[in-house]
Amino acid sequence: YPIFLTENKYAPWRDVGAQLAYTFNLGTTGTLSVIWGVFNGDPNGWVDKNNMKDFLFRFEFLGKSGPLSGLWVGVYTWLGFPACKPQPADPLDPAYASATCSQGDFDRKKYDRDIRPGIFAEWQRQFGIVKPHLMAEGYLRNFQPHDGPLAADYLDYMGGGFWLHTGLQITKWVEPVIRFEYIANKHKAAAGKGPDWAARVTAGVFFYLEQIHSHIKLNYV
Repeated sequence: YPIFLTENKYAPWRDVGAQLAYTFNLGTTGTLSVIWGVFNGDPNGWVDKNNMKDFLFRFEFLGKSGPLSGLWVGVYTWLGFPACKPQPADPLDPAYASATCSQGDFDRKKYDRDIRPGIFAEWQRQFGIVKPHLMAEGYLRNFQPHDGPLAADYLDYMGGGFWLHTGLQITKWVEPVIRFEYIANKHKAAAGKGPDWAARVTAGVFFYLEQIHSHIKLNYV
């Protein structure tokens, strides 16, 4: 994932669940895939701590020939309902300020709402010994705490951003790349503070190791 998606928790967490996918063959034009998944409601864990599940909906198109060759586009929505974070009894506890529910609501398996829609596109095509490579994604995130006793308004926010990756693969092994990222978060209440935003440019090189289906990244931020 791009750095901002990881740092700001836009990338969905590791989760346990099931996913179904079906692909429609559109002849020489390409393929259309429909993906649906349901996962437990606890981020990065095996145990389900609340009464809800998380859901994934995704549609993607992969071009096969003509002007659509090498094109991959799609839209998705992650509907997350993680267990709320209970407020500790001690106000000096570091978890006190980030609580999203009372201890009673946590015991009753209440949950927060974490909605993350997005759209993406990728294009690459071989021209002799070089292959241009473009990737882009736009995304949103709306987090609504269940009922934070202290910081609910601050934790209630809408955010979003986009990233653009451009590269030029030379032969099979090397791809110099440059990536631009932008993100902005607007909190419902932030003590008079305006929207938080940041932008970043990263340059680097991908080294593809095709026999083991992996690559090495060297980045300068």
